[in-house]
Amino acid sequence: MSLCFECGEPAVLEHHVVPFSVGGTKTVPLCAVCHKKVHSPESTISLGALCRRSPRGPHKIRESQTREIIAMRNSGALLKDIATRFNISLVHASFVARGKTRISKKLLST
Repeated sequence: MSLCFECGEPAVLEHHVVPFSVGGTKTVPLCAVCHKKVHSPESTISLGALCRRSPRGPHKIRESQTREIIAMRNSGALLKDIATRFNISLVHASFVARGKTRISKKLLST
């Protein structure tokens, strides 16, 4: 049995990191509690945990890059193209584009 990607408890399902509806294929194991958290509007699943487990490792995105990522996503760019351009994982690109990081939350709320 695999362990939850976020908390380490036994996982009960595989969650698409990038939504399947937009072409996501990578999944991570999650327990029921963390799966409920990831689908809540105030998601508490940590970007840090996802980045630590990323094959590319942790990667900091500056505010200017965050603005560019949000603009690219709003103009219809695919997450895989954003991830490639900034050398970040699809997970990280998705979090930044959806306003789930400290900088992108600030930019999207103004």
